[in-house]
Amino acid sequence: MKTLSQYILILLLIPFAMDGSQPSAEALMKEGLKAIEKGDYQWAINVYDQLESRSAYSKALYMNRSLAHYKNSEMVLAIYYLEKAKKLYPYDSGINRALSGLRIEAGIDIFEVPDFFLSVYWKKLSLSISPVSWFIIQLIAGILFLYMLYRWQLGRERHLKLRDFLRALALLCLFLFALALGYSSDAYYHDDAHALVMLPEVLYGAADARSEAIRDLVPGTHVQILDSLSDWHKVILENKEEGWVISKVLSGI
Repeated sequence: MKTLSQYILILLLIPFAMDGSQPSAEALMKEGLKAIEKGDYQWAINVYDQLESRSAYSKALYMNRSLAHYKNSEMVLAIYYLEKAKKLYPYDSGINRALSGLRIEAGIDIFEVPDFFLSVYWKKLSLSISPVSWFIIQLIAGILFLYMLYRWQLGRERHLKLRDFLRALALLCLFLFALALGYSSDAYYHDDAHALVMLPEVLYGAADARSEAIRDLVPGTHVQILDSLSDWHKVILENKEEGWVISKVLSGI
C-alpha cells in the first residue's frame, strides 16, 4: 500500500518536474533577442516558436518575431506578426508605424479608408480595458442597481424615494453601457475574419478564376473575410474593394 502511494505521488509530481526543467518565457525572450543581435535569425524564430507553443502571446513576442523574419528576408511573415501585434494593440503608434513602413517596402499600395469617427471612439473605449474588466463593472453596477431599487420601493419620504430612483436609473444606464462595451471588446478579440494574403494572388469579381480580375494582390495584403464558397473566400480590402480569392493563399490573423 505504501509503495502504491509513493508511485501515485511520483506521477503527480512529474508534470511539475517537467515544467521546472523548461526555460521560463522571460528567459526565452532574452535568448531570442540575443540570437537576433548575433545575426542568428533562424534560431531566434525557433525560440519564438517555443513561446507561441506555450500560448505566451504578447506585443513583445510578435514584434521581436517580426524583426527576426524581416532580418531573415521573410517580408510577408514580418508583416504577418506585426498584424498579430496590432490585433492586441490596434492603436499602438509604434506598431502602426512599423507596419506602415513594411507595407510600403513590400509594395502594397492599398491604403485603409478611415472608419467613422464615432465608430473609432467606441472601439477605442471598448478596448481600453479587457472584457473581464467590463464584466466586473457590469456585475457591480447590476448589484448596486438592485440595491437602489430595493431602497426605492421601501422608502417612505418622497425626496428620498426620488433620489434612490434616479440613482437606480443611473446605475441601470451604466450596466447597459458596460454590457455593450464588453460585448464589443469580446467580439473584437474573438473575431477570426481577418487574414493576410501570403502568396501573390488576384482579386476576382466572382468565385471563379475565369471571372473578371479586379486587381493583383501583393503578399502581405490585409483582408477581411465576408463569405465562403467552396475553396474561395469573399473578402473586403482596407480600401473597401470587395472580391474573391482562393482560400489557400490566406492565413488568419
